Amino acid sequence: MNRMNLSNLYRKLVARLCSLMILPVLTPATVTVSWDANTENDLAGYRIYYGERSRNYDLKITAGKVTSHRIDGLMPGKRYFFAVTAYDLSGNESGFSSEVNVDIPQGQDDPPPPPPADDGPTTLGALVYNFPNPFRVGQETTTIRYELSSPGDITIEILDMNNSLLSRLVANGFRRAGENTQDRWDGRNDAGEFVANGVYFCRIRAGGTQRFVKIAVIR
Repeated sequence: MNRMNLSNLYRKLVARLCSLMILPVLTPATVTVSWDANTENDLAGYRIYYGERSRNYDLKITAGKVTSHRIDGLMPGKRYFFAVTAYDLSGNESGFSSEVNVDIPQGQDDPPPPPPADDGPTTLGALVYNFPNPFRVGQETTTIRYELSSPGDITIEILDMNNSLLSRLVANGFRRAGENTQDRWDGRNDAGEFVANGVYFCRIRAGGTQRFVKIAVIR
């Protein structure tokens, strides 16, 4: 467990946003970030910033008025850096907290590396996920991450809990071999409407393989 004091908050947002901890839970690719509550009357919520480089965060989650948040889909074998800010009802945001980091263990069940491109038809790697997860429709988009054994066509679809098709993000689109992170969902269905809060499934198909990703939508 890492625990450090936060610093450099705006004066209106000081009070008790004073600690941050990282707890690996459930799977090697999940962490929980938690912190002490701020007691200012105009507190609107907190944001979590994280990434693979210290003080250079490329991912952000608006957590709302909670004091902990679970982050899924972290890559095994990577080190992630985390910091938290607070923001008030006027949109003022504090500076970053002190930074903590956590190493995501490799685990014993990691998938083998993808075969060379000429080893056979395009297949999907075992590790697929989206980030951020959950994500806020209307404020964020979520990125779909997957790996292909060789270049080929893929289809990416969003389904509801009844397995009904809501949106087709990619229809037989060509993608390169290896890691792909260019496909995103903004929380809309094919009619252009934002979906309701809840859990949805992203189905990724390539060649004779398919994978499912569970996506949580909040507002």
